[in-house]
Amino acid sequence: MATTCLSAKNSATLDKAASILSNNGLVIVPTETVYGIAAMASDGVAIERIYQIKGRPDHKALLAHVDGLEMAAKLAKLNPLAEQLIEHFWPGPLTLVLQKLTAANIHENAGGGLASIAVRCPDHDFTKNLIAKLNQPLVAPSANFSGEPPPACLSELSEQIANNVDMIVDGGTCISGQPSTLIDLTGANPKILRQGALSKQQIEQVSGSLG
Repeated sequence: MATTCLSAKNSATLDKAASILSNNGLVIVPTETVYGIAAMASDGVAIERIYQIKGRPDHKALLAHVDGLEMAAKLAKLNPLAEQLIEHFWPGPLTLVLQKLTAANIHENAGGGLASIAVRCPDHDFTKNLIAKLNQPLVAPSANFSGEPPPACLSELSEQIANNVDMIVDGGTCISGQPSTLIDLTGANPKILRQGALSKQQIEQVSGSLG
């Protein structure tokens, strides 16, 4: 692949990735679930590139990756159940769909026209530290063509995807290889929209019964 690929263990990689993202760039980053194509969540130009590279329909919103509860609270209205789930499962493979705040620093290109926002905190030191360094959320949908299996390691990464980003961070093989579990908390009755790395049974031990 022609794109620069640096190890997540290299001390210079974090600064390099932050610089690229701060200048409308795209960086493939590791998480505990799968590799994602990251852009600043406020960067409409970079976000549009993600949709084009993935062939992703523009009505499908991108979730926001944060470094913890404090950043999430600047994007979404956190109800008591959300705070409880965050305390138990973040950082980790749990994405919460919540009511988006008007002041959320998310470009409209990422929102799919929705009043809600999906938020998660990845359990990977490099990517969590990258978000903290930027002090802004990232969007980072899986680094695959829309509808195809997401890559859990760089050997599964399409060369066409790899050659259309500005940098790749090698964090080894992702722990789960499955997407995050997605829960909708915007209605009166919370429900699982996508079963992923975190099981319904694990979540219900904290939340009670889910739809």
